[in-house]
Amino acid sequence: MKMKKMAPVLFSLGLAFGVGATATMSFPTNASAEVKDKGGSPLYETSGYKNIEFSVTGGYGHLKVYIANTSKTDMKVDLVHRDTKKIYIDGVKIAPGKVLDWRSNDTISQGVRSGMYDLQLHTGTTTLEGSYAYKSSDVKW
Repeated sequence: MKMKKMAPVLFSLGLAFGVGATATMSFPTNASAEVKDKGGSPLYETSGYKNIEFSVTGGYGHLKVYIANTSKTDMKVDLVHRDTKKIYIDGVKIAPGKVLDWRSNDTISQGVRSGMYDLQLHTGTTTLEGSYAYKSSDVKW
């Protein structure tokens, strides 16, 4: 008699763990979502100019750049690949109190080139204030 009551319970557990685990395991992904190169810092430059040098490792070309402008004037942003002089961000202006959240895969599906980059920030003669961060990944953001 006890066996008749246990059979549905065991069957249910078998379905829950056996079929559920198989269904979960049947959809593998190759995405590692590994972040490779990253950096960031607060900004305070009385000269009104800051050049930030960083590199992107091959295979990790999906780049994200975040810049917050807390200066009293617009901040102009340029991002240039040092070896090829290719411009990825060209004179984008960030108003005071605003941010730039740039992702390479919005316009470059395969990602940016590997190598050294110059992230140039300008506020003219006004003190440059804010913060920046960047990171590169092997998958799109």
